[in-house]
Amino acid sequence: MYIADLHIHSRFSLATSKQLVPEYLDLWARNKGITLVGTGDFTHPSWLAELEEKLVPDGNGLYRLKEEYRLPCHVPDSPDPRFILTAEISNIYKKGGKTRKVHNVLFVNSFQEARAIQHELQHRSFNITSDGRPILGMDSRDLLELCLEQSKSLFFVPAHIWTPWFSALGEKSGFDSIHECYGDLTSHIHAVETGLSTDPAMNRMCSFLDNFTLLSNSDAHSPEKLGRNANIVLGDLSYSGLTESIIKGTPDVWGGTIDMFPQEGKYHYAGHRKCGVCWNPLQTEEHRGICPVCGKKVVYGVMNRIAELADRKAPQEKDLPAPFFSVIALKEIIGEIMKVKPGSKKVDAEYHKLIHHLGPELEILMHRDIQDISAVGGSLLGEGIRRMRNKEIYISEGFDGQYGEIKVFTSHDLNDTSYTASLFKPAAQQETSPQRRETLNFNVEEYLQLRKTNSSQNILSEQGEKIFSNGTPLSGLNPMQKNAAAHGENPAIVIAGPGTGKTRVLTQRVANLIHEKIARPEEILALTFTNKAAKEMRQRLEDLPEKEKAEKPQIDTFHAFGLKWLRNNNLQHSGIIDDQDKSVILKKLAPEIQRRDHIRLFRKFSNIKTTGIPDPAENVMELYLKYEDYLQNHDLLDFDDLLVRPVREMRKHAPLLEKTRNQYRWILVDECQDMNGIQYEMLKMLAPGKDSNVFLIGDPNQSIYGFRGADRDLLQDFITAYEPERYHLTTSYRCSEKIVKASGDILEAEKPILAGVNPGVKLHIVRNESGASEAEYVARKIEEMMGGLRFFSMDSSVSSGQKYENIDSLSDFAVLCRTSRQMEAFEKAFNDHSIPFQRTGEEPWIKAEPFKSIIYILKDIYLPENPVVKEFLQEKEIQYPPNLEKENNPEFIIRNLAKQLKTDVTWYHMERIIKEMKAYDTVEDFLEAVMLGVPADYHIDKAEKVSLMTIHASKGLEFRCVFVAGLEDGLLPYSLFESRVADVKEEERLLYVAMTRSREYLFLTHATRRVLTGRTYALPRSHFLHRIDNELVKREKQEHKKKPKKDDSQLALF
Repeated sequence: MYIADLHIHSRFSLATSKQLVPEYLDLWARNKGITLVGTGDFTHPSWLAELEEKLVPDGNGLYRLKEEYRLPCHVPDSPDPRFILTAEISNIYKKGGKTRKVHNVLFVNSFQEARAIQHELQHRSFNITSDGRPILGMDSRDLLELCLEQSKSLFFVPAHIWTPWFSALGEKSGFDSIHECYGDLTSHIHAVETGLSTDPAMNRMCSFLDNFTLLSNSDAHSPEKLGRNANIVLGDLSYSGLTESIIKGTPDVWGGTIDMFPQEGKYHYAGHRKCGVCWNPLQTEEHRGICPVCGKKVVYGVMNRIAELADRKAPQEKDLPAPFFSVIALKEIIGEIMKVKPGSKKVDAEYHKLIHHLGPELEILMHRDIQDISAVGGSLLGEGIRRMRNKEIYISEGFDGQYGEIKVFTSHDLNDTSYTASLFKPAAQQETSPQRRETLNFNVEEYLQLRKTNSSQNILSEQGEKIFSNGTPLSGLNPMQKNAAAHGENPAIVIAGPGTGKTRVLTQRVANLIHEKIARPEEILALTFTNKAAKEMRQRLEDLPEKEKAEKPQIDTFHAFGLKWLRNNNLQHSGIIDDQDKSVILKKLAPEIQRRDHIRLFRKFSNIKTTGIPDPAENVMELYLKYEDYLQNHDLLDFDDLLVRPVREMRKHAPLLEKTRNQYRWILVDECQDMNGIQYEMLKMLAPGKDSNVFLIGDPNQSIYGFRGADRDLLQDFITAYEPERYHLTTSYRCSEKIVKASGDILEAEKPILAGVNPGVKLHIVRNESGASEAEYVARKIEEMMGGLRFFSMDSSVSSGQKYENIDSLSDFAVLCRTSRQMEAFEKAFNDHSIPFQRTGEEPWIKAEPFKSIIYILKDIYLPENPVVKEFLQEKEIQYPPNLEKENNPEFIIRNLAKQLKTDVTWYHMERIIKEMKAYDTVEDFLEAVMLGVPADYHIDKAEKVSLMTIHASKGLEFRCVFVAGLEDGLLPYSLFESRVADVKEEERLLYVAMTRSREYLFLTHATRRVLTGRTYALPRSHFLHRIDNELVKREKQEHKKKPKKDDSQLALF
């Protein structure tokens, strides 16, 4: 028989003791009487390296501490501890319409298998270095599959299954059964960990747990807390002996568990700490969960969750498959007797005296004769341990974050002279003691009956997004939207603010034109500014009746339309180049020019080409002409040529122009405020007069792409030239009234006419001391609003455990920056807090390494006519096997390329690019979409990650909660790193766009100083913030606080 504590942590986990190293774990295992200890955290590279240095295999799949690292121990009959490689992983993901936060414990029998799992997680781009217990945006079922593929010895256990926030069955973010969580791989799970707020009797109220052995572990955050919960194993002391004993779970190999009293956990019962309300499940059900003091729902406890899923009353202890032993830590009993804290030096001295004379702590608590204990520690100690063994205790249950109390004496007992004559000499036994206290201190049958009576479900029907949900293309639109979408012939313009349903109106107008037979599908051309918007429109139109989908309208970006037009009219070319290709060309033509100056030159080139106006700088014009010669000599087109060349060809060839006009009789433009001069010129050529069927929709207040040539004044020109019917959409279904008003205050000249759908909450303006503290504030606030991402969130008071209303997922959050230079601080803070995030900046991820090299090789295989591709491959010295040909399966090609490239191409990278490619009919279509794409096209909306983006990249997106960072003069409005003066009006609109990305919660942050590109700036708060009405704002000031002295005390997590 031996005792095993299998789930602990290392010093690399947050909020843990520095003494969590093999030496002290070995020492405290001997002090406690524990033979087998989990290492914890083998997923952390540094911890695994330390374990490999200090442990040696015992030949049975376990490890022991090398002799040179052993610390002296003077405890008689203490075991020779072994270690088993274990780790805990936190999985946060969306499943079944709900955010899940599930913790899992892994066992393996070798460093080789631990490294294989570690490597695979890194291969998939997961962050496993910030916390010993990493947070993965991955389904628990998929984690189990990954581990099974990497480890033959794997033993996988759902951790502390009832904790409200972080478990498979937790009330806040869990499932209603183990099978619901792990699906088809549930058969690989043989045990579950009960957690610190339950005991086996409580768990056995749920029959669906009958097939699982119940484990109990300490989840220790310091060595001294080992064994608070543990397991009694009767099988062999080996890896296979342990796992076989757990799987079998019968009395011949499994001796049950050692458990702290579950009422000590701080979420055992339901209640409200501030209101002084603490209820058992029956009382909670009687009040229907509503606090009588404040009228809000109480915080449910673990006991409530078990009762909710229970299908039978708790069995008697004698009827359980395995026994369990409820214990109180020896130091806590000594501290109670001495009337001092358990962590005091006085208690520590007495504790070590006791284990020196009587043996390991668990032996004292569970088996040593009471007379022996009394002889060494005094009669009060002997009586206290007797009461504990018989559960004759005084209990005050934990609730709503407040720890429970377990006492073996009352103050009267301790003042009784018959017991206090001496702590160290036997005395007469007390005549009276508390009654035996069972775990379930309420009538279970009455609770089950009341729950059945009260149970009722409100089935809420949600209106679908389908166009034909009520049989008409215009169903679901409000009156203003319907009027705009139903517009007939001749020009029209719709001014539509943020969240008013621009894309929906545009899409349903197309559907209505087709459905009402006003226009044939092939006569309709809808132009957008992102591939993502075009794709969304096409998907929504899939709801058209089959007979109306035979011919589809053309829905493309301006540039994609131009490319298709050139092809359809046999105006061939060897290839298209993007900015990355331009850099290759520029390096060849003018190697003396620094790469950082390329973007500035490209903008000048674009302006020259699209306006026909020469640049005043002679050297710029000279280089531009060389660049144009290169394109013409190699028959290449750049981004601007896709617009300039069709306009030029239609202007030169009247039949071509007439043919195009006849083909597209109905033209619609989304986000029309983003048009530049050449796009407007193309529109005027396609729809030349006041009788044209041209329909524009957009918002002048969201015109933020002036640096790309966008000109909001073109809308006024359109109104003057076309005299269109005008429509206004004035109800924002995204933003609250407070956000609408506050964002409108930013715009001095043109206040939007817009109303929010609800009053909303005040926005926060937050002052921070530095850019680093700003990022730390945001990371902590996200943890708080999510109700915590890990136990440390609660233990450090970052979160109370209660998530904010309507916050369900990390994808609900966005952090918006004026420039990518600000993002480094946020990346560090998110990594420090183990918060998964996706970064979207000026360049999309697919144009960064290692994707960039893969794309160039695919271009070389599928679009071999482009000489710039070969220049790039030569410059980077990239070679690939000649047998990779166009005829090969493209997925096969990508997986082979991953092995050839010098850059580290992970599984995550491969899967991401393969998934993106599969969305297109051909690889050629995919490659063209990449060249024509913008960052917003590649943002993953539903990823279980925080979005870290530039404001420009966030256009068109929305989030439940938005942080707009760096609101300082110099950053917003922006004037750093440039010789020009800020365009204040466009910067106003940029902040307006940023603020209106938020649906509910909005935080505007600024710092008194920050470091950007190695230089420290002290910038004043953005003057834009002074414009916001104080009635709409709550102001905060984050001050630096000295870190408190670390406290290694750990009562109980739950």
